[in-house]
Amino acid sequence: MIRCDSLAHNQRSRNRNRATSRRGAVLVVVVVVTVLLTLGALTLSQLMLAEYRSARLAAYRAQDRLLAESGVEAMRVFLVQDEQLMLESGGAFNNPDLLRGVLVTDGTHPQEVGRFTVLSPLWSEDGRSVLGLRFGVEDESARINLNVLVAWENSVEGAGRAVLMQLPGMEEMTADAILDWLDEDDEQREFGAEIDSYSTLEPPYTPRNGPIHTLEELLLVQGVTEELLFGVDRNRNGLPDAGESDPMAFVNVDNSDGGMTTGWASYLTLHSKETNLASDGSEKIYLNEEDLEDLHESLSNALGEQQATYIIGYRQFGLYEGEDPLQPMPSGDIDFDTDATTEITNLAQLLGGAVEMSFEGQPQKAIVASPFSIEAEAMATYVPELLDHCTTTEEPTPGKISIYQAPRIALMTIPGMTDEIANRIIADRIQDPIMRIDEDMQNVAWLLTREIVTAEEMASIMPYICSNDGAVRRMQIVGFRDSGGRGLRMEVVMDVSEQSPKILALRDMESLGRGYPLELLGVGIESNGVAGFSTAASSTESTY
Repeated sequence: MIRCDSLAHNQRSRNRNRATSRRGAVLVVVVVVTVLLTLGALTLSQLMLAEYRSARLAAYRAQDRLLAESGVEAMRVFLVQDEQLMLESGGAFNNPDLLRGVLVTDGTHPQEVGRFTVLSPLWSEDGRSVLGLRFGVEDESARINLNVLVAWENSVEGAGRAVLMQLPGMEEMTADAILDWLDEDDEQREFGAEIDSYSTLEPPYTPRNGPIHTLEELLLVQGVTEELLFGVDRNRNGLPDAGESDPMAFVNVDNSDGGMTTGWASYLTLHSKETNLASDGSEKIYLNEEDLEDLHESLSNALGEQQATYIIGYRQFGLYEGEDPLQPMPSGDIDFDTDATTEITNLAQLLGGAVEMSFEGQPQKAIVASPFSIEAEAMATYVPELLDHCTTTEEPTPGKISIYQAPRIALMTIPGMTDEIANRIIADRIQDPIMRIDEDMQNVAWLLTREIVTAEEMASIMPYICSNDGAVRRMQIVGFRDSGGRGLRMEVVMDVSEQSPKILALRDMESLGRGYPLELLGVGIESNGVAGFSTAASSTESTY
């Protein structure tokens, strides 16, 4: 009996041990599963957090882009305002009150406050270095238009190379290579490069042989390097920043004191042109139109009867090259039955000289002296009206230089320009249009009235200079939030010659960073806004 009890006791003990073992195994499994679930939950939460951060970053980037795009659209509105209204609001040259830290979206948290700022570099007078920044736009006609150089070369032999040789660090081999890249033929210039030079490269390629589309395309041209084209300004903000090369490294490259911060790109453009609008906003009179009676009527209203009559005579018969004595302008109507035979390609053709023309009721032609005298005093009187009201092309003229903002390097590319004239222009000019109003500088006739050029010199440079400012504007626009962040920067080139401005080039500079400190951009400031900005802001706010 005792033995049976002992056996039963042992059996119960073994059963308890097996149950305990099973419970221990279950506990281990539970612990392992709990750990795995915890790790899975942690991993999932980390993935979700990373996804959230990525989504938030993408949202911020999208917001910054919308802020910058709001600036682009707002400037399209601002730059086509009535000129007087724009000047009264501070203009577009340097207007920190209206173009810095413009409020687009408001909120209680800095993260919700979105703005944009419009910036341009403030160049030294020689154009070799940036002195600082201004809150406004650049006149693209202050730059050298690469795509007109071949036409200049066809008009004046060697003009294209002479223009390029003004660029700091330019060599004849590189200048000829650029011209070979731009011209239509495969004939190699003296020091140039055509398809034979590029076909041996790895990989081989062919030159453009036509107008280029971007300045970066010049890097394909023999002799052009990134350092020459862009200088040390890697992030394209016009300022020497930490991590960029020392400008003094270019002391032997730019033939100056080493201040070639931004390279050739700061002097060059593909988009400049002169507007075909008069100062009052009306279209200029096209001197080569076929209907001579309509042309005479338009010119009489704008310039006067004698000036209109002489221009019609020039169109009909061209310049008189004989030696017979000149006669006073006859009374009577012009004989409009004679068709035009001569095209006016340059307003300077009308200065001085004479025409032999027919009048109704007159048995013989009359040899009439030009009412556009080449005396400096007379030119100062009529040149403003002639330049303001008349044009020799139906479309806006590309490539002319605006003398108001052009650096000395660009001024020296104008055929007929001298060191003395360029120095006087720089010393006397006023870059900001607002400041010109009281200085009688609304038209380049001040070159004559201040005796900076002679009548002959004025006739020489007139075909290559704008009568006032150009029709294309360049600017950098930064979209940012008051809380900081990367922001987004765009460079915009905009044609404002028509009521609906056209964007000619838009460079997304996101990869180059915001470019400017928030304090400079205007974080936290009160913004008055600009006429038309509220529309752009409201459309952006709805997107948020």
